[in-house]
Amino acid sequence: MTSQPNEPEDFAEAAERWDLDRLYADLAAAKEDVGSHPRQGLTSTEKTHLRGLLCGYSPVEMARILHKTPKGLYADLAKTLYRYIEILTGNPFSSWNKIVPGLAEAGYRKLSPRRSQDWNLAPDVSIFYGRTHELALLQQWIVGDRCRLVALLGMGGMGKTALAVRLAQQIAGDFKYIGWRSLSNSPTVPQLLTELLGFYPHTQGNPLDFYPLLNYLQNQRSLIILDGLENLLAPGELAGKYRDGHEEYANLFKQVGTTQHQSCIVITSSEKSREISLLDSLIEPVRCLNLAGLEPDAAVKIIKDRQLLDEHKWDDLIERSSGNPLALKIVCGIIKGVFKGRVGEYFRHKTMFMGMLREVLSSQINRLSDLELQIMYQIAISGEPVDIEQLRQWISASVPMSGIMEILNSLIWRSLIETIGQDDVTLYTIQPMVRKYLINLFSQPDIGKLP
Repeated sequence: MTSQPNEPEDFAEAAERWDLDRLYADLAAAKEDVGSHPRQGLTSTEKTHLRGLLCGYSPVEMARILHKTPKGLYADLAKTLYRYIEILTGNPFSSWNKIVPGLAEAGYRKLSPRRSQDWNLAPDVSIFYGRTHELALLQQWIVGDRCRLVALLGMGGMGKTALAVRLAQQIAGDFKYIGWRSLSNSPTVPQLLTELLGFYPHTQGNPLDFYPLLNYLQNQRSLIILDGLENLLAPGELAGKYRDGHEEYANLFKQVGTTQHQSCIVITSSEKSREISLLDSLIEPVRCLNLAGLEPDAAVKIIKDRQLLDEHKWDDLIERSSGNPLALKIVCGIIKGVFKGRVGEYFRHKTMFMGMLREVLSSQINRLSDLELQIMYQIAISGEPVDIEQLRQWISASVPMSGIMEILNSLIWRSLIETIGQDDVTLYTIQPMVRKYLINLFSQPDIGKLP
């Protein structure tokens, strides 16, 4: 009688990154401490559940794959593996997604020599300031919570690109493949897919089809960073709409966000796209992080590194730049070069130097629709936060209140206005450097008046 071939194990890819034989043996020993009678090793079901957890699948996802009920699987894990792992590591686990980091810390993850990294034109971030909280949060999202799609959002100069590079370097050991691509040249989806598939050996498939990439994302844990999504979005309209010829990106990101896989795509952008906003509100493995200014200690480090004087005025310098790293570096450079590092002397001239930041803001302001620009200007000249009723008075009566809400939401997606909760009213404001740029822009004789 001929023997039947063994069926492939569920979650077999866990063996690529974990020392399963040693882990099975050590958990079997821990299992003997559970209950009143010793048991003989891990059962095949326990091994399957363990491999699923090590591959990053939640109990709900595992139940679906294994054709079990989530409630039954949760109960089984609580009675078996969770207890063995706690005994083995000496640590209680409050959530299933804490188990993988805990076992990795205990030394069961393999150090794989076969890793492929393609950094392309990623910038050097050997000098990096702050963002400790953001890095920890993003690492939890990607490594702990196994997010599939993460967007880093923020206005120009906030350091989105630098943060993405530092993040990728920090969590590189958790991925077999890492790829970086800039979207500054506005590639079409087929062009991008061709490049992304080039990360992997023995690539087959049509770059017009998402399946080959999704197949790799499912079977080869990969981290892909796409830098500068705003280059693919249409200017002159409300935020989030793709340019002609780039609409298929919406479908690509929907597939990445909703298809079950073990990889992550990180996007940086000064503008949120519509499908990412929708996925962020509906799909747990898709998340957005809006970058605010640097924490005070990191901003102070930038000033110290440039050896500026008048330390008692540094807080004012940080506040005027809103903690924007690029803005702070630019103004520190001018103070160092023109005023010998004297911050007080710079302030005596009662100006806000913008330098190269003007080009960054120009690229964002030039993307606005006419009504967005009108609202931005009205907020700028008001000099203080305003509510929606005040904006209603300044905007043409032909624009309904729902239209004003859409415009405000679009400006929030562009990271150009900020909201403040005051009692039961929401106020809208803009950063000092954006206010100065807009006022200067409309004071030029060739601009003259609003649309």
